[in-house]
Amino acid sequence: MAKTLITREKALLDTIISSLSNGIMEGTNNKIKLIKRRGFGYQNEDRFFLRLRLETGR
Repeated sequence: MAKTLITREKALLDTIISSLSNGIMEGTNNKIKLIKRRGFGYQNEDRFFLRLRLETGR
């Protein structure tokens, strides 16, 4: 573990200091996966995409 910390020290520090996050994108992906699970068997693909747009707000 110590070897990993030493070799990746710069990457770890950059991650801690950075104000950027991918949380919004991960949340959107999770919503899409949930909609796919709930709507299993959509007969019309257009309605599925309409539901995605409605629930994600995009």
